[in-house]
Amino acid sequence: MTKHRFVLLDGLRGLAAVGIVIHHIGKTAYPAVHGLYLLVDFFFVLSGFVLQPSLPGPGSDIRQKTWRFVARRFIRFWPMVTAVLVFRFLLWLQWQLRDQPIVAAGHSPRLSHWPLSFVGAALLLQIVIGSAGQWTGALWSLSAEWWSNLFAIPFSASRRSWSLYLGLAIGYGFLGLGWILHQPAIFGARAMGRAVVGFFIGMLVRRWFDRKPERASVVRLLSALVLVGGFFVYQQHYGNGALLLAAPVFAYLVLQVARIDQANVRPRLLKVSTFLGTMSFGIYAWHPNMYMLFAAMSLPVFTSQEIGSSPLNLLTTSALVLIASIAMTVLTIRFVERPLQSRWSSFVSHRLVESS
Repeated sequence: MTKHRFVLLDGLRGLAAVGIVIHHIGKTAYPAVHGLYLLVDFFFVLSGFVLQPSLPGPGSDIRQKTWRFVARRFIRFWPMVTAVLVFRFLLWLQWQLRDQPIVAAGHSPRLSHWPLSFVGAALLLQIVIGSAGQWTGALWSLSAEWWSNLFAIPFSASRRSWSLYLGLAIGYGFLGLGWILHQPAIFGARAMGRAVVGFFIGMLVRRWFDRKPERASVVRLLSALVLVGGFFVYQQHYGNGALLLAAPVFAYLVLQVARIDQANVRPRLLKVSTFLGTMSFGIYAWHPNMYMLFAAMSLPVFTSQEIGSSPLNLLTTSALVLIASIAMTVLTIRFVERPLQSRWSSFVSHRLVESS
């Protein structure tokens, strides 16, 4: 398997996170940005592409590699989740003390079903406990990704060449079940299906990438960009089947960008891509809370009416939320993630030595 840091894909992940912010802020006032919610499926595909070499493979020490994979995913997810949970609780507490409603384009820090909702959020059960989503905002997708990661382990470790295709078929089955049950795209079988389909397609594309290395083609790259653009136009006008098509469309883009020789890319662009990739998870996790925090400060530009009055207001609000989210991400990485990850890495290494 190829071990490589796909810096340009990191940059695309960051741009996708920015797109999600714009979607959440402007979806009510601007139908044109509503389709940006499908960028979450890009996250799922990219996750499968990047993580495929880390999953247990056929003939490997499945027990040890499974433990290593699960432990690394755990420490990747939970420090940020914990910080967001604590902040949301403090925001809710001050709202309770003020006894004044906060309305931010449909967002509110109201919380219900305590303590079940809090426990569900802490365990990343948002896709099965709807009220848990109140605590972590957009992190339903992290819940879906976490469970899809665990779901993928036996399929990745199987010696059967068709195992990943079976997992992909099951993912589409989840999507179909969610459609039959009329579930929203961010909950239940439908959310799980989106994550499984995206993750397994990403893994299949990574296998193809490693087995058949090819040079980047300007024509194929441009065709991938046109395909993604056309997909969003289609979704805007029709919408039918968008969740079925999103992962394959994004997978083609991921494959073409991954083939670019980064040695020929300008260092400044690589630095920007690295920064966007580093900030992407934090931007996605923090932006709902930052939005509500600004709304609690009664800033006019953060009301639905002002956002809908001018696209410039949408961009201004999104920029302020992004800046605040980046600042919180930097603080979280510095004072929460790195200390916890350092201690956890030592613990995991000790466990692996003991089990060997």
